[in-house]
Amino acid sequence: MDEALFFSLQLEKFPGHEEVMRQFADANGIPFDLALIYQLIEDRRRDEQRHKAEEALARQDKDNEDCLGSWRSYNNAKRNLSAAASEVHQTLHAKPEHSDVLRQETPWMTAVVAHRRAQGITQAEFARQLGVSVRTYQEWEQGRRQPSGPAESILRRALS
Repeated sequence: MDEALFFSLQLEKFPGHEEVMRQFADANGIPFDLALIYQLIEDRRRDEQRHKAEEALARQDKDNEDCLGSWRSYNNAKRNLSAAASEVHQTLHAKPEHSDVLRQETPWMTAVVAHRRAQGITQAEFARQLGVSVRTYQEWEQGRRQPSGPAESILRRALS
């Protein structure tokens, strides 16, 4: 079989030299089966074609997957952008309700409220002690407004 493989490779390189190879084989006592040699050549060509076809299919599958992945990415980006645009639109066109007022609670203001409650003082009494209107103090406490620099200093001193 090894000899037949050798001769099949040689015949592929040098087609038409069957007779020369037969003479070489006879002179060296090597079996020479031309039908087997042609069969090996045909099998190898068929294997090469199958391998090339499999590689082409693999490349096509990869290209299809890349294309599909790009399409999915595009659709996801489009969906995300659409959702974001919808959210922005709803935010811009929403009718504010009392509960939608932006609240910014600060840790030290939470401490002020806790201090006031611990002393059992009402908002009105605490506002009067600070020298601000009840409404202003309520807005600070509820996080709708932030105290200015001097007012913040007064609140911090009240904690001491």
